[in-house]
Amino acid sequence: MATREQRDTRADGNYDVVTLFAGGARARQEIDSNGDGRFDTLLLFEADLPREQRRDTTGDGRFDQVVTLAEDGQPAKEAFDTDGDEKVDLVRAYVAGVLTLEETDTDGDGIFDQRVVFADQLSFPEGTLWHNGSLYVGAPPKIWKLTDTDDNGQADQREIWSVSYT
Repeated sequence: MATREQRDTRADGNYDVVTLFAGGARARQEIDSNGDGRFDTLLLFEADLPREQRRDTTGDGRFDQVVTLAEDGQPAKEAFDTDGDEKVDLVRAYVAGVLTLEETDTDGDGIFDQRVVFADQLSFPEGTLWHNGSLYVGAPPKIWKLTDTDDNGQADQREIWSVSYT
């Protein structure tokens, strides 16, 4: 049996968070994040864990951002309709919450014609950490230090920070 919880977090007489439960676990949550009386964020859950977030960032009543979430709640993929034509024209991919790929359809023809990869050719990246402007990536047996020195979205400086064969 599905149940429903409604909350007025702003105490303005309007529900701004509505959560639907199935089998005792969250299944869907609608949020009015800006207080305009319309739900602009939708969260979808599996086994009570958030898996997808859809947002209307322009206030036109259409979802123009979809974020797929990994098991740890970090973004795995984002898709955007940046020009309001109901087509995805920007996609971002993440590993452990860190942006690794961005593809853009710059001319609106439905084909991604611009691609930026932060870092590739890493064997089995398992963990990441941002520190002092660099991304440290654990790709056993190495830990890589990757730095984008010219702010173009790509790691142009790559150095092995540590090697361990234990």
